[in-house]
Amino acid sequence: MDRSPCGSGTSARIALQYFRNKVKLNQSRAFRGPAGDTFNAKVVKEVMCGEFPAVITEVQGHGYFSGTATYTLEENDVTGKGFLLQ
Repeated sequence: MDRSPCGSGTSARIALQYFRNKVKLNQSRAFRGPAGDTFNAKVVKEVMCGEFPAVITEVQGHGYFSGTATYTLEENDVTGKGFLLQ
């Protein structure tokens, strides 16, 4: 469970908004997580990724440690050891 908006998700959201012409270059927007925590993001530069238009984003916010978890791998669980998507 991530209580913050998440940096990679926030980066993706601001990039989509930029390409949909909902924000301009260097225009900041706030994104809220499920607990109300806020990350701010903006597109700072247009670039190319190979032949595709892309952007560089900047995200600002704070994520706080809120707990730990223990994961268990059962003996016969082959998927739990990892898998490859092709």
